[in-house]
Amino acid sequence: MLQKLEKFKNIYTKVIVAICAIICIVILLVDVFQVLSRYVINAGFVFAEDVSVFGMLWMMALGISIGTINHEHLLINIIDSIVSAKGKRIVMFIVDIVLILAGIMMVWVGVLSANANKGFVQSMLGIDEFHRYMPVIVGGALTVIAAIECVVEQILRWKFEKKEVTK
Repeated sequence: MLQKLEKFKNIYTKVIVAICAIICIVILLVDVFQVLSRYVINAGFVFAEDVSVFGMLWMMALGISIGTINHEHLLINIIDSIVSAKGKRIVMFIVDIVLILAGIMMVWVGVLSANANKGFVQSMLGIDEFHRYMPVIVGGALTVIAAIECVVEQILRWKFEKKEVTK
């Protein structure tokens, strides 16, 4: 089962990182095109800022779940020197539970915000503000999935270690 979780984690990470890389390349190309067009034809394009903002929102939302599933999120480093290895695992387990709750809150707040801003248009392209909150909803859901994977993985590791000790 641990091997299946590891395979899931690898595929999940590769897919999300690939999506983020594509978004980053699109942002880079659009911004370079925008800067060059200002200097060459002395005119900018209205879509450049919207593409950059939406791209950054999506990269942030997707990146949260990658940090979660790979345990690369912010932790207090002093815990490493104070707490034992078993204590660190317990802290990580608690952090993963908190991340599940935080992901659920992200989805909830994202849905509330999206619905509250439905019908408002502030972008130059005329995109409904509802869509600006979609990355929060998707990022929250992906964070929940990633944190659940981490919790299940830790439980399975504890069971495996317990079986190894009893043998």
